[in-house]
Amino acid sequence: MNKLILVMSIYCMSCAHENLPRANKVTYLLEQGTDSTYNREYFPNPNKSLYAVLTKYYNAGINTFFYYYDIDKKSVSEIQTYMINNLYGHYFEFYRNGNLMKYCYYVGSGDKCSYLKQFSNDGTLESEKGNPFVDYIQNDKNEMDMHFSTVFFDSLQVEISSGKAKAQKLDLRTSSMLPMLSESTISITDSIFYLKIIGYIKNEKKLYNDTLIIDNN
Repeated sequence: MNKLILVMSIYCMSCAHENLPRANKVTYLLEQGTDSTYNREYFPNPNKSLYAVLTKYYNAGINTFFYYYDIDKKSVSEIQTYMINNLYGHYFEFYRNGNLMKYCYYVGSGDKCSYLKQFSNDGTLESEKGNPFVDYIQNDKNEMDMHFSTVFFDSLQVEISSGKAKAQKLDLRTSSMLPMLSESTISITDSIFYLKIIGYIKNEKKLYNDTLIIDNN
């Protein structure tokens, strides 16, 4: 699995409001899982109750863990995702009132986020880094699955181009790895690709430009 090695994001357009997901909505969507989800487990604990949704992606284990402020599962505090026992994918942290405090899409080791947004208790955006293009996975057929987070958008539209190919619209599909994630598979015909990503929120949109450099080492 190769990771995203360079992202150059330019925030170009802003919408008037944030499509801010609350804890109950996120929990519901992640509990539903994907078509590759095979089990769900709950581990009650007086200090930090834990609920897990277990999924497979290309035979790799994808485990989503829900942590609660209370044993009755009334108030979720954070949600973590792991791939093969390493922190990977969606991460959410919530205030006790259910408002989103932090969203991160983890890639690689440590605390590397390809997409990071942090909010105040009243829902004000405090910081943002990266964009909905969160990662890619390269296979042995000289192809890559490109992943896009849809957490903050109703829908996404993505165009990709390179020095060898004109811009074309990607055919996005719902990912079987995680909810709130879209993916598209393309052939690797160049070492540098340019992305134009439009995130739609009702009748408004955000535009991001991004550059992807493929690591073939």
